[in-house]
Amino acid sequence: QRRQEGTIDFLREWIDYKYGFGNLAGEFWLGNEKIHQLTNQLVNELRIEMADFRQEVAVARYSAFAIGSEVEGYALKLLGHYSGDAGDSLSYHVGQRWSTIDSDSDAWPDENCARNHKGAWWYRACDTSNLNGQYLHGPVPPDHEYQGIYWYDYRGPQYSLWRTNIMIRRGGFV
Repeated sequence: QRRQEGTIDFLREWIDYKYGFGNLAGEFWLGNEKIHQLTNQLVNELRIEMADFRQEVAVARYSAFAIGSEVEGYALKLLGHYSGDAGDSLSYHVGQRWSTIDSDSDAWPDENCARNHKGAWWYRACDTSNLNGQYLHGPVPPDHEYQGIYWYDYRGPQYSLWRTNIMIRRGGFV
């Protein structure tokens, strides 16, 4: 995943997230089906880089990462040990199925977190990170909290990030 300029709308339906969208040279989502295939062959590490509009960068690394199949709702199945300086805003979502505006799999019975938070993610009730939220340019007003691109432990839901990169690689690197 890459977010960097807000040119691609990430408020999309299940089918778009299944197959992926955008442009690898710009903003994109690789596709949950591809991510599932990549993360279920060998142990993989996850690295998430994020930057605010002052271009201050923070990183979250996880020693293992895997998502389930479509039948399993592309659930966040495995998330290893955290390291980095961004804080751990993803472990809360382990075990949760993927939710989109047209496929509500969150744990909030009366609402759709994807619709309310303007994105798609492993929403529980609802989230501590939302890297597929709206591109909102830094500090957000109270009525837009939790709707931007955010990582709770780095700038929080009152701030929409400038840039994010989600990267996967085979595990075991030193």
